[in-house]
Amino acid sequence: MANAYRSVSKFYMDAELTLAGVFVMDTPPYGIAVRRGSGPVPDSPTIASHPAPVPIITQLLPQRHATHKVLHSTSTSAAAIAAVDGTADLALTTLPSVRQYGLEFISGTRPIRMVWSVFGRATSADGSGRAA
Repeated sequence: MANAYRSVSKFYMDAELTLAGVFVMDTPPYGIAVRRGSGPVPDSPTIASHPAPVPIITQLLPQRHATHKVLHSTSTSAAAIAAVDGTADLALTTLPSVRQYGLEFISGTRPIRMVWSVFGRATSADGSGRAA
């Protein structure tokens, strides 16, 4: 699980789980995407995004969009869906979501180098699988 996941602390605090390992890996490429065939993008668009990657919006957003409003979404997929259904003009989302939901990037893309955590089921001293 990506350590930027909003509720990752619940996994760390869950007595029935144990941290089994961590690793560093890039996410799929992120970019600013629009629904195919949606027409011109407003000068001050609404951009759907998961809260964690919001800081890269200004790195990726074309300069002609000097101002924008962020609409927080629960995931990159939810952000993509917001662009598809018209709730937002654009989405900060990943390449897999762009492909899945029929969007197209209007910006360059970049991955995010991230720490990922691997959790396993905690076991008790008696081997029953239940945490003590």
